[in-house]
Amino acid sequence: MRGIEQYIKSSREGSFEIKKLVSFFECTPGLRRSIDKMYEILVYALFATIVRSLKAQITLDIGNKDKEILKDFNRFIQMVLGIEAKKTKIVLPAALYRVGVTNAADKGLDIWSNFGPAIQVKHLTLTADLVEDIVDDITSDKIVIVCVDSEKDAIDALLKQVGWSERIQGIITLHDLDDWYKLCLGKKYRYDLNTNLLKDVEREFNAEFPSSKEIDPFMEKRNYSKIVLPSGWEI
Repeated sequence: MRGIEQYIKSSREGSFEIKKLVSFFECTPGLRRSIDKMYEILVYALFATIVRSLKAQITLDIGNKDKEILKDFNRFIQMVLGIEAKKTKIVLPAALYRVGVTNAADKGLDIWSNFGPAIQVKHLTLTADLVEDIVDDITSDKIVIVCVDSEKDAIDALLKQVGWSERIQGIITLHDLDDWYKLCLGKKYRYDLNTNLLKDVEREFNAEFPSSKEIDPFMEKRNYSKIVLPSGWEI
């Protein structure tokens, strides 16, 4: 975990690779149980960074202008909708939020947005059975699924068969994430998306795995950092 924290912290333009970071968790037995959380962090950081950079906005407008209902439900409008009854309309920046620490086997919501779709993240190949589980467990009208890969033909057939095409807004794979990470971290966006994305990854990683920040002081206190290891070994 210490090595991963250092990899994220030291990454710069062109040196960070999402597939490499995911492989750390895939290839290390002690970290495999946390791979879903890491995958979710990488998805959230990417999506949140791009949405902020796009400066996307949402408008909430009360269409019913009847003065009586606006007066009678004034407190509801203010407390639930967050709108002043006299204005009846607000414009907010589009935003994404992680639900919180989740169990790796949890089928519930991972990321929610204030602009519509619920986002489900799975470090698995998306199969027709998994699509059914996700749709059954999430009541949102629009669902975005992020997975490692997908059985495209089988899933397309299922969506058409049971009429879920309208609910599944998009299926995003690791290949898509890799393309977007490379674009964000390339020279074209070095002064905008680049820095913000890596900061988001680091912040979410430290929040999810707080013990990673305690390792360096521990190593120093025990003088482990001064130990000279044989060639090919590392702490």
